[in-house]
Amino acid sequence: MNKLSYFLIVLCFTFSSCQNSIRLNNADIRIKNIGKALVLLDTFQFSKANNNYLINDVVNVGEGLFNEIQKNKPFQNVKYRVLKGDIPFAGEKTADYVLEITNNNTTISIRLKYDNEYDKFHILGYSNR
Repeated sequence: MNKLSYFLIVLCFTFSSCQNSIRLNNADIRIKNIGKALVLLDTFQFSKANNNYLINDVVNVGEGLFNEIQKNKPFQNVKYRVLKGDIPFAGEKTADYVLEITNNNTTISIRLKYDNEYDKFHILGYSNR
């Protein structure tokens, strides 16, 4: 390989990583908006035609998380916190972010993995404390 080939490879890697960071430069805002949408969900159906099922920036909301959120309603004085990385006790270290939704004395921690292809987040799991 010549110098031009090396330069082009480095340029491609740099551009692709910049594209990812451009999409995620507002990750905190996007993730807090996911939390706000989750606490507003009132119905759960496995139909993509149901607007309540779809949350912007989330690939899929599972029934377990939906039920956990319903159990903690009504949400008053709710706080949202976004942490970069995974929950220490989860062990997998596969989450890119953790969204904490705190309502009164309960905190739901939701593990999120960003999917560059969809430009959305996968919910990997959640815990309640």
